[in-house]
Order: sequence, then structure tokens, then C-alpha cells
Amino acid sequence: MSLLLKEFDKELPAFLFGHSMGSAIIISFLLNNPGVKVAGIIASAPPLGMKEYLDPVKKGFVHYLLPEFKDFALTASINTMAIS
Repeated sequence: MSLLLKEFDKELPAFLFGHSMGSAIIISFLLNNPGVKVAGIIASAPPLGMKEYLDPVKKGFVHYLLPEFKDFALTASINTMAIS
């Protein structure tokens, strides 16, 4: 993402847009790279929380599919208090 931001005209403000998981990725990226400067972000439907209750059918489905996605991970260490 840093390489892409270098391609933009420095005279114009750069905004990052992300929807759903994409917004989590840009938020995480910017929080972990404070030297990267953008004018702002547009976070559409960021997955910053999860319902406390998950019905048994969905829970079973997730448990069944979890081994298939064991190598896929996105660190969700986003401090929601650091986002305005």
C-alpha cells in the first residue's frame, strides 16, 4: 500500500477507501504504519466487532469450516478507541 501511495500526486489529498474486510485492512495498515500519511480514510462497514451470541447452526458451520481456513489470518488487533 505504501508503494501505491507514492504514485499519487503530492499536491492532491490521498484518501483510502475500503469496504468490509478492506476497511479493516486499511485501518490496521495505517495504525501499524504511523509514518504513512493520508488525508483520510473511508471505511464502509468495517468489521470492528462481533455479536456476542452466535446461533448454534452458524457456530457449527464455522467450527466445520475452520480447518479449511487454518492458513488464512488477518490480525484484528485494531484499537477502536484510536479511530475517530
